[in-house]
This record gives sequence, structure tokens and C-alpha cells, in this order.
Amino acid sequence: MDPGDKVKEMTEIGSQKDDTIADDNKQDETSNVFSDLRRSTREVKYTDRMSEYRQEEFNKRKQKLMTIFDKWKDNVRKCRNLLKKECQESVLVDIIDSVKHLESSVVEHFEDLRTLGTITPEIARKVDACVAISADLLKTVNERLCEIVKSLICLVKRAALES
Repeated sequence: MDPGDKVKEMTEIGSQKDDTIADDNKQDETSNVFSDLRRSTREVKYTDRMSEYRQEEFNKRKQKLMTIFDKWKDNVRKCRNLLKKECQESVLVDIIDSVKHLESSVVEHFEDLRTLGTITPEIARKVDACVAISADLLKTVNERLCEIVKSLICLVKRAALES
């Protein structure tokens, strides 16, 4: 085989690869065009009954969110009153569990409500406060737990040294 023939063969293979790549790019472009053409740009308009139903659902879920928020708020008050006194480790763990559970419930219901309609700034402010206050309270409780653990470690070391 002549070296010139090898060069021709290699250029033919290279051009075939280029054609294949170009065909793939064309297919991508045409699939993008078709997907864009199939997408509706028309604004969704609900019927009066559907709008009324969506508003009722929004109000129900908003009420549920406010009920859970009030439970969270009462729980935080109780927890703060408990933290004013000396607490056992089990009480602190219960506080952490209850605050985390109610906070996640508030956030979950808030996200659910957002799917149905526009959220008022008041509701968003309350949920933001819930998240921030919960984080602060959990930080305080965790610090207390660390203090208890440190004091227990000191007691164990002291007992080990005395024996």
C-alpha cells in the first residue's frame, strides 16, 4: 500500500467522523427546535370554579400553617422557661426533638402553601423568624448539653483519681 493511499484513507475516515459529529449536532438542534415548538406560551387561566377551589385550598393550608406555627411558638416559650432553670440531659434532648420536629413541620407546610399561591410577606416573615429562633434555641440547648457532658467527664475523672 502506498503512503499516499494511507493519507487519503485517513482523511476519508476523519471526514466521515466530522460528518457524524455534524449530524449529531444537527439532530440536537432540531430536537431543541421541536421541544421549543411544542412548549405552550399561553397563560393558564382557571375557570371560576377552579379559582374558587384553589383559593379555598390556599386558605385551608394557610390556616393549618398558622395553627402549627402557634404550636411551635407555644413550645418555644415552654422550652425557654425550662432553660431558665437547671435541666437534666433527658429534658434537653426532648427540647431538641420537639423544636426540630415543629420547625420542620412549619417549613414543610410553608413550602406546601407556596405551591398553591403567592405568600404574603407576613407569613414569610413568621416562617423566617421560626427558622432563626429555632436555630438560636437549638444552639443554646446544645451548649447546655456540652456543659453537662463536660461536668460528667470531670466527675468520672475525679472518681477515677480518687480510687
